[in-house]
Parts: sequence; C-alpha cells; structure tokens
Amino acid sequence: MPHDVPTAGAEGAVAQAQPARRVLTMPSRQGLLICAASLMPAYLFGLMGLVNGLGLISMVQAGPGVDPRGAATGWLHVGHQLLSTAFSLLICWLFLIRRPSTEGRGAGGRISDVAAVAGTVIVFGISFAPRTVDNILALATAEALLTIGLVIMTIGLASLGRSFGIMPRARGLVQHGVYRWVRHPIYLGEFLAFGGLLVLAVSPLTIAIYVAFVALQLYRLVVEEQTLSQAYPDYDAYRARTARLLPGVY
Repeated sequence: MPHDVPTAGAEGAVAQAQPARRVLTMPSRQGLLICAASLMPAYLFGLMGLVNGLGLISMVQAGPGVDPRGAATGWLHVGHQLLSTAFSLLICWLFLIRRPSTEGRGAGGRISDVAAVAGTVIVFGISFAPRTVDNILALATAEALLTIGLVIMTIGLASLGRSFGIMPRARGLVQHGVYRWVRHPIYLGEFLAFGGLLVLAVSPLTIAIYVAFVALQLYRLVVEEQTLSQAYPDYDAYRARTARLLPGVY
C-alpha cells in the first residue's frame, strides 16, 4: 500500500545523498578574486571618502573666510572637497552593486587589465607632487579645470551606475545620461581634473606622468570599445552617433 512517510532505509539514503555542511571552509579561488576585485577597492575608496568627508567638515567649521586668498577661493575649495567626497563614496558604492561581467577578460587580455590598474594608480604621482607654480592666472586655470573635471566625472559615474568597472568588461551598454553624447565622459573629466593639478605642479616628472596617464587612458578606451562591440551587436550604431570625448571634436 503506498504511503508518504519515508522508511528508515529511505531516510538513510537521503542523508547520504545530501552533502555534509561545513561551518568553516577555505574560500574558493573565485571567491577570493571577487573579494579582491570589488570589496577591497570599495573599502579603499570608502576610506578615501571618509577622509575627504572629515576634511570637508573641518573646512566648513573653520569657515571659507579663513582662506588666505579670500572667501571666494575658500568656497571653491569647499566645493572641490564636496565633489571629491561624493566621487569617492560613489565609486565605493558602485563597486558594491556593479553587475557581473559577461566574460572573463576584455578584448586586450591581461595587458588591458594591467593598463587599467596602471592608469588608475599612476596619476596619484601628480596629486602628491609639490606645487611649483603660484601665480593668479595658474591658480584660476587650475581651479576651473579641476572643478569642471570633477563635475563631469561625478555625473559620468552616476550615469554609468551598475555598469561601472575598472577593467575592460561588458557589464551592460549604457546609453542614457551623459552617455547619450559622449562614450567616455569619465576619462574626459579625468584629463581635465588632473590637468588642473598639473598646472600647479609643473615639472619634467609630472609632465611625464601626465603623458603616460593620457596614453594609458586612450589605450583603455579603445580596448573598452572593442570589448563592448564584441558583446553587444548594437554598439556599433551607438558608436556611430556619439563622440569619444568631445562632441564634434573627437
């Protein structure tokens, strides 16, 4: 007569079929790679955002009027600090929520991955370089380039959303926001912002760093376009109606 209650033998078979659960196991290679690729950068940029945020609070508490170059410059520095804080925290958040890529590597293979990391890191050599120029024209130019660049970078990141990534990967074809007109707005913002820093720290070393940075970023954008073209059939049509960096120029 059929019944729904398993016998003792059937219970033993089910127990043997189910794998034993381990509370503590060694992390897999894939898990370690995911941690290294997302969680660690998110932590670092989150830490940068925290430091920038604390600096912003200190600047606001002291008041822009304490700036030796005047209140206008002080307010501009507050704006820069606010944009830098928002930019760092936004990158931290996007690392945590970004989509997985559709393939292991982009069109350039390991070389493009190395170039992506190098292009991200090398430019800090300009950020920490000593100031060599201190005239009013250079200051005004640097402030304008830095402000415009930070605004473009922040808007570009917000438009990119979950498709954000450092390495060239296919995480989705973004065609909204600023990407309706420019395919690489974040690179454009970086060229402007770090160009502004270069204006105040001109030296043979910083010029060489900036040239290498631009070369690496240009290589990255070419590889990214090849990667997206291979992954999405409609990318070529999108590329035909948009500019790489500046509408009507390039």
